Amino acid sequence: MNNKNILKNIGIAMFMKPISMILSFIYTPMALAFLGDTRYGVWAIILNIVSWISIFDIGIGNGMRNRLAEAYAENNQEDAQTYVSTAYMATAIMSIAFFIIINVLWNFLNLNDFFQLNVPGENTDLVISVSVFFVCVNFVLSLSKTAAYSIQKSGATSVTGAIGQAFQIVVLFVLSRCMRQSLLAVAIMYGCVSLVENLLLYGYITKEKAYLKPKLSKIKAHHMKSMMTLGIGFFIM
Repeated sequence: MNNKNILKNIGIAMFMKPISMILSFIYTPMALAFLGDTRYGVWAIILNIVSWISIFDIGIGNGMRNRLAEAYAENNQEDAQTYVSTAYMATAIMSIAFFIIINVLWNFLNLNDFFQLNVPGENTDLVISVSVFFVCVNFVLSLSKTAAYSIQKSGATSVTGAIGQAFQIVVLFVLSRCMRQSLLAVAIMYGCVSLVENLLLYGYITKEKAYLKPKLSKIKAHHMKSMMTLGIGFFIM
């Protein structure tokens, strides 16, 4: 374990923390001013609803993080790429299933009325569908953050996170000059920014460690069982 690298990442995280807080303080009143009280409240509820998806990774994220850390410590690039590829495949399948199931249940059970999300002039069903789509895509791509922690590059997640926050502020400023109160515009903006953030991190870690790029030929089902067993064990503890 490289203690110097660990201290470097801790230093980056400590430096980026106040920057992230400042950006958050700037973004929140801007979003409230753009959406207004009613739409901002509805948007907060939508974010909470779609964020539940990330809970149901059945231990894959934690399992990959620990198995990848072991492979990285042993400089076993073969196993590292296998664990990454298998985890991406599993989360991609889960994301597709989540997207279909949530959209079907949302419309069949009329959950829009249940959560009281109806807003005049807004198609909140479409907003939910767009939000779920981006959450499912980013659910897969967020494995780059898990990989970054495994290879002692946690500082990079802090940097890309701050870049994403800054990008949100810029886009929201542009939106406020071009249109008025649109939940759909904010949903697209939020999803796209998260997408860019994850792709930036993915590009960074795979540029340094090419074996972290997933490959179909490296997918192995028995590695999935190993990751899930370990991941669920950590979750229970």
